[in-house]
Formats: sequence, C-alpha cells, structure tokens
Amino acid sequence: MENKDVIKNRQYYHINRKFKLVYFTGVVKVLRMKDKKIMATKKTVLSIINDMYAACEHKWQKKTHKKLSKHYANIPISFVKMFIEQCERCIEKSIKTSQACIVVRPIIVSDLNQRGQVDLVDFQSLPDGKYKFIRHYQVHLTKFSFLRPFISKRATEVAKEILNIFLNL
Repeated sequence: MENKDVIKNRQYYHINRKFKLVYFTGVVKVLRMKDKKIMATKKTVLSIINDMYAACEHKWQKKTHKKLSKHYANIPISFVKMFIEQCERCIEKSIKTSQACIVVRPIIVSDLNQRGQVDLVDFQSLPDGKYKFIRHYQVHLTKFSFLRPFISKRATEVAKEILNIFLNL
C-alpha cells in the first residue's frame, strides 16, 4: 500500500530497499530487511521490554536483551538495565532477599514461667467503658495467653496483674 504523495527520490528507494512496512493484527510495523527484525519505536519500546522481561520470568538483563535481540532491532541493553532497575517486582524481591539474611534463634525454655512476654495494647481511641488498655501476657513454654483489661497503664497496676498470673499458675 503506497502513498501517492511520497516523493520518490534516491533516499526513498534507499529506505525502501532496507525497510518494509508490515501489518501485524492491524498495526503497522517497520521491518528491517537484512535480518527480518522489527524496529522498535519510542512509543513501543517500554511495552516491548516489559513483555519480554515478563516472558523471561524477571530474570537477568542479559537474558532479556538476548531474547529481545532475536525479534527486535535498535533496543540497547542500557534501556533494559534502566527498566529492570525500576521494576517494582524486582525491587520488592531484592528487599526480601536482603531481609532474609537475618538469623532468628528461638527462645528455648524448659520450665513454666521461666520466660514470658508482656504487651500493652492501647485502646484509648475505642475504650470499652472505663477500660482503655489491654495487657497481653504469653508464656513462652506453652504459648498460652492471658488478656486483662486496664483503666490506666501505671506500673503498679500492671505489676499487680502480672503477680496474679504468676500466683494462679
């Protein structure tokens, strides 16, 4: 399908020998004749890299660029590198791997009430009558939890409740 308004000069025939317009599903693409690769445009380069990067399952930039080079021309590896640096999934994955290096040792307990954990939960914005705090105590050996409501979080009030837990066990 040729345009009649095109001036057919030396440059036209040079370009026409090196490139062809092809139609893929109603979209016009420029095909480079020497290697039959599709030329990427400024508008489509990001979507092309995104599709190929997803097809490579978010693997390395060299693998993605190699796959791109099989089908497309004029997409430099620097574009692929910039795309990968901004990929949300890869950023999230790299954050998870850096946090995964933390070694957590379990607390080993052999006797009841040898070790426990106390948390005070603040419910001042949603009080239940006069109670504005909840104290949570968990025994490490059995993982059994005790919950008690509190009016205030004064140390004497919390200490009395913890003493009651120790004496009732």
